[in-house]
Amino acid sequence: MEAQGLSEGSLRNSHREIHAVRRKRAPASFQQLAKKVLESCSHETVIRQRLDPERAQAPLKQGTFFALPNEGRGEPGFLIFLPGIPAIYYQIRRRRGTMLYTDVSTLRMRVSQTVSEGGGTVLIATLDDVLHTLRLEDVWMWRGESLTASKTFTQRREKLKEFVEYHWVPDARLLGGIYASVAQPMSMEEFSAKKEWAGTQSIEFIPDTPGRRRMIWYLEKFQKAAEAHAGLKQDRVASAPVELKQDRAALAPVTSIVQKAQKALAVPVDKMPDIYDLYDADNTCIGRGSVQQFNLSLTLRSAAEKGAWVQIQWQPEFNGYEITSIV
Repeated sequence: MEAQGLSEGSLRNSHREIHAVRRKRAPASFQQLAKKVLESCSHETVIRQRLDPERAQAPLKQGTFFALPNEGRGEPGFLIFLPGIPAIYYQIRRRRGTMLYTDVSTLRMRVSQTVSEGGGTVLIATLDDVLHTLRLEDVWMWRGESLTASKTFTQRREKLKEFVEYHWVPDARLLGGIYASVAQPMSMEEFSAKKEWAGTQSIEFIPDTPGRRRMIWYLEKFQKAAEAHAGLKQDRVASAPVELKQDRAALAPVTSIVQKAQKALAVPVDKMPDIYDLYDADNTCIGRGSVQQFNLSLTLRSAAEKGAWVQIQWQPEFNGYEITSIV
């Protein structure tokens, strides 16, 4: 059985440009648990460092890199899954000057209990309070195994793919209107060929080599603020970076081809309450569906022990199927 991955949705909250996300602060006990896991995961808590474009040639020629454009100004943090508690978003932020502080909040996500086993899982993700987006980008720890120092970014990407395909169901409503997606970095060859960067605030360069930090290049440093906001004259900004002759390394996108079916056979997913694998009449898995109604949840749990035919409806709001009734 081959489950499907996450496709890029299109939902945009109508208040997204007005109201920033209000994070729910995690209790002190949760914060301590998250901190302990991070300490066991890696001695390094700095995810990225600033890149000076004037001296970019040397560092970006040392190994293979992937480029990740950023539309917003959000900074990456640690998305932590531990048994018995909600997902924790742990971010080390900087106030004016050099003072650092931790911002630790809880997120409601549909995630399999499996990823919390063995010591927990730590993902790198960017929560943008203004754009109302949560972008999953990397895996630093997988079920208790630290990956940062021993696995390349390409190898860690396979774990991210596994998380998306088998252990997580995106649900914007459960996340309070936050749209979740998966980062799709481009190769340096694609980066060098791209000339239009309208709407891009910055670009991160992710090394494929284990144990190395990302580097970030801020586009607005090279143009007036008005031009950056309007997305004007971006072609001259993009010509400033590096002409690199790197390997033609490319990442397979974490996406899915979704069929908009109306009826399917629902089979329970182990350790994921109210989540079901969906099969069409040809016994082909078309993805996963979730139950949003309490009464239907109770009925389906007993009726679908070995599978039950259900009515389903595609919900672009959370980029997935909703099970609406039993056939």
